[in-house]
Amino acid sequence: MPRPTPSLASSIAALSHAASAGCPAWVTPDAWRALALAVALLTRDTLALVAASKRTGAADELRVHRDTLDDWLRRGWLSGGGR
Repeated sequence: MPRPTPSLASSIAALSHAASAGCPAWVTPDAWRALALAVALLTRDTLALVAASKRTGAADELRVHRDTLDDWLRRGWLSGGGR
């Protein structure tokens, strides 16, 4: 059975986690700054969605399970912890 296509939110979570390790040597400084900016802006937008919606509605909009969203808010990329 094929795996489901990752949502944009889960892709950002993975990028945020990977970025917390620092810039790899093969990534140019311009690309790294662009990635950091994109992750920051999308994190801001996601937190705004969560603030404006009930958790279930936000999870549905993000195409993730509510438990996943709760985990991200507690200790993941939306917690401010950088993971």
